[in-house]
Amino acid sequence: MNSLISGKRVKALGILREELAIEDFVSKMWGASVALKFAKHFLGGLLKLGYVEKKDWKGTEFYKVTESGIGEFQKTRCGYCGVSRWKVKVSPVGCRICGKDHWTCARCSRENVVVVGEFPKYRPALRACPKEKA
Repeated sequence: MNSLISGKRVKALGILREELAIEDFVSKMWGASVALKFAKHFLGGLLKLGYVEKKDWKGTEFYKVTESGIGEFQKTRCGYCGVSRWKVKVSPVGCRICGKDHWTCARCSRENVVVVGEFPKYRPALRACPKEKA
């Protein structure tokens, strides 16, 4: 699978580097009590993609990231400076050159993001494509 997954799912993959019970995952992911039904639905999407594996033990569900999930997580590097999401927050931003989304860190976003579009449909976009810089 060569798809760009959302920032929330990438955050979940980072949290699940160590095996966690679903209750512990909820507190680390959202920091507040969230319905377990929603958390199971959210993790179900990652299960279907094959990025997370689930284990049941004594009535508690435990989740852990798989090798393909780690590989997908490692793709989330800043396109400009190459810093990994393991270190800082990286998020996808649309490119005005090629039209695809590229991952950028906060520092590189401040330097390379411009506002494009006509009023009232302004949107952020990258000034230059990071693939052209490589």
